[in-house]
Amino acid sequence: MSITGTGTIDDPYVVTTWDELGLKGSEGTQQTAVYVKLGNDIDILDEYPDGDVPYITISSHVDGDGKSIKNLYSTEVGQNAIIRVSYGSLSNVKIKNIYSYQTVLSTSNIGSERRSAFTDCEFSGVCKELFYKASGYATAFTRCSFNINGTSSLTSSTYPPLFVSCFIRFKSTATQIFMFSNTSSSTMQMMNASYLEAEMPNMLAITLNSSGTTTNDTRVYIDNSVLDITTDSEFTVGCASGTRATSILRSAHGPDIIAADNVAAVDETHWLDADYLSSIGFSIEVAS
Repeated sequence: MSITGTGTIDDPYVVTTWDELGLKGSEGTQQTAVYVKLGNDIDILDEYPDGDVPYITISSHVDGDGKSIKNLYSTEVGQNAIIRVSYGSLSNVKIKNIYSYQTVLSTSNIGSERRSAFTDCEFSGVCKELFYKASGYATAFTRCSFNINGTSSLTSSTYPPLFVSCFIRFKSTATQIFMFSNTSSSTMQMMNASYLEAEMPNMLAITLNSSGTTTNDTRVYIDNSVLDITTDSEFTVGCASGTRATSILRSAHGPDIIAADNVAAVDETHWLDADYLSSIGFSIEVAS
């Protein structure tokens, strides 16, 4: 099936293969917006039956239209991402059955306004490297879900990515969920009814910078979110104090919460106790 459409917002390019997505997904620029839509589900093994999918650059605005991209397979070792988003965006797409020895997503040239490059997306599979890496200002994931199993951290960036109304299920032997090396006064980490379920036996911290210290953690927010942590070790929550919406944390280990009067540790007895959660100012409903 050949590519149709003209690439405008009203008549987007319609692509049906990984190679077509790479071709039209890279046409956008900082000055010119190009729009692309998936015309069907894409099984990458149909094009690359031996695996090792080539990377693509997304500088256009890609609408998955509810379709799936599956079998994102790569044995290449390294941190050069398979999907490299620069100026563009991904929305309404399910990327599943990932199996990668390299970073899956990366962003660059997103801009200090931290606009959302990923909206209504689903990501699932195994990643042996970082799942997401950014240079410069990181971007936002809005209403996205993650079900990732790996051996490294979920993210690494200059500035921590912003998760808005996201569901994150992450299983890893890494010591940190998120890594970053800088902060700004407008930086936030998780907010607006985001849910994090992490199974990490060796975890040392939820939010620490890449050097493993808490020096830069004073402006990282966990706002109106749920943290459900399973680990075999003591760990630290590094985040900002201040008047923000309360988040709740469940863990078998009492964490050292650094200046985090907006994060309340909740024991097993009160974890799903609606009256108790309301009494400590937690404002979203927690499903069992």
